[in-house]
Amino acid sequence: SNGRIETTMNITASGNYVFTFAAGGTAAVGVLPQVGVTVDGSTRTNFFLISTNLTTYTVTLSLTAGTHAIGLAFLNDYYAPPEDRNAFFSQFNLAPAPVLRISGMNTDAAQHTATLQWGTTPGTAYEVQFTPSLFPTNWQPVLTTTSAASFISWKDDGSLSGAPPLSPAVRQRFYRIRQVSP
Repeated sequence: SNGRIETTMNITASGNYVFTFAAGGTAAVGVLPQVGVTVDGSTRTNFFLISTNLTTYTVTLSLTAGTHAIGLAFLNDYYAPPEDRNAFFSQFNLAPAPVLRISGMNTDAAQHTATLQWGTTPGTAYEVQFTPSLFPTNWQPVLTTTSAASFISWKDDGSLSGAPPLSPAVRQRFYRIRQVSP
């Protein structure tokens, strides 16, 4: 039947946390199990499994400091012999989400380029934005990319931003990076 497994955890600091767990199950009437992550008895996010085999899933959620009941829920039980939809879980982990930081910026005045480097979480999408001035700011998206490794490097040569940095057309340029998907 539908249900959840949970434990009590003390969260020492408010912020984003990464929930990583393995889940699998059996399908019925062509539908895989639907699972959710619960906090204090409420389902904070839910989705259908992509496989009957144990597969690792990652979810990022915001938590406040304090003691919370953290759980995994099975949401769409179905039983009509011989079909029986079930879910099973393994290897639950909870960790603070990595803080997004630009780890390097190299400029080449002769080539009119600026190269940004930042730490990432594989499988996460990031958006690079730029603005010509901080007062007032007018952040413009220039690139959205999904990380396949633990860092990304991107070179602004003007092809995506409209004009090369460090050129007569661009006196100054400011960059920022934001995470757009968990």
